[in-house]
This record gives sequence, C-alpha cells and structure tokens, in this order.
Amino acid sequence: MARCGIPDYRPDYRKPDYRKIAHELAQLGAEAANHARATGNGHYARLAHTLTNRAGEILDDLDRAGKA
Repeated sequence: MARCGIPDYRPDYRKPDYRKIAHELAQLGAEAANHARATGNGHYARLAHTLTNRAGEILDDLDRAGKA
C-alpha cells in the first residue's frame, strides 16, 4: 500500500524464475498430451508438442548460460 491507503501499482521487476516457468510449461504440455490421447484432438497434440519444446529450449538456454 502506498500513501493514504491507495494501492501501489508499480510493476514488479523481480527476475523471473525461468526454471519454474519451464517446469510449468512441461506440466501443461503433459496435460495437453493426455487430453490429445484421450480425445484424438490434433490441436492438443500440437499444443503439447509446442509447450514441451519451449520448456526444453528454456532449460537448454539456462544450461548454456551456466544457470542450471
């Protein structure tokens, strides 16, 4: 809270936890893959592929940067 009880709406500039983001993307990808298998929906299969690939790319970038 800022002065006079008015909320402070300044942006939060903390550094993102990319490892956590990658883990969440991988979890969402697994859920999409399960849904794709259960329904045969190709859109979910593509989404699962995209999410898990992005998670892997983030982790690879972290490894290359020495932040693993």
